Amino acid sequence: DRLVALLLRLGFTEDAIQRLRARRTAVRRRAAETLAALATPLAAPAVAAALDDRDLLVRTTCAGALAETGSPDALPDALEVAARDAAAAPGRAACVVLAVARRRPDALAPLLRAGAPPAIRRIAVTVAADLRLAELSGLLLACLDGPDELAAPAVYGLGRIGEFGASGALARLAADRGRSVPARAAATEALGALGDPDRRELLAGLLAAPEWPVRSAAAQSLAGLGEPGAAELRRAVAAGHPLTAPLAEAALQP
Repeated sequence: DRLVALLLRLGFTEDAIQRLRARRTAVRRRAAETLAALATPLAAPAVAAALDDRDLLVRTTCAGALAETGSPDALPDALEVAARDAAAAPGRAACVVLAVARRRPDALAPLLRAGAPPAIRRIAVTVAADLRLAELSGLLLACLDGPDELAAPAVYGLGRIGEFGASGALARLAADRGRSVPARAAATEALGALGDPDRRELLAGLLAAPEWPVRSAAAQSLAGLGEPGAAELRRAVAAGHPLTAPLAEAALQP
């Protein structure tokens, strides 16, 4: 904080604001990076004005800076830039989404809906899942009906949030052989995170799934159900099937 205050007094911020309007792209890029590093609200108006810059790196860097230090009213503008450039600059778009999620999670809601561009929607779903944003659990649940690349992070988030109302949808996805293996395995793991004993029989059946990731997730999820799940695992060990018994035995280990 003292260093930033010193840089402000020495005029670094004002200099960067001036250079943000330079004709040369390289100069504007360095200015945007400087203002992003200083992260001072004093530069927010200039940073907001640069969201329409013709250079992708300038405008996405400014969007990230605005998401970190701008007013709450400025967050939709930063997200609009992230959504527009997510396909070309996914890393920078993710930084914007993450900054907004930390400050105002509900602002991400439009990015999780079906009409959002696919690139930014994937980023928003992943961020909401990783941060366990419970206020967005309904939108994460709606993603289960979308492409598997969205469903997999969405079910991971629902498990981490502990959204018990999603148990039925997760069970349907886990059992659907028409879905991808990563999505089914994630749904199976999420059922274990929820600890729903009503899914014991389903998980026991998934122990015999032909896909190893699904079988492994089912074994671990059964172990998370306590004694009802442990009973299913012991039955699988006693049956001695070469595909299921080793996983069940390993899951029973403390």
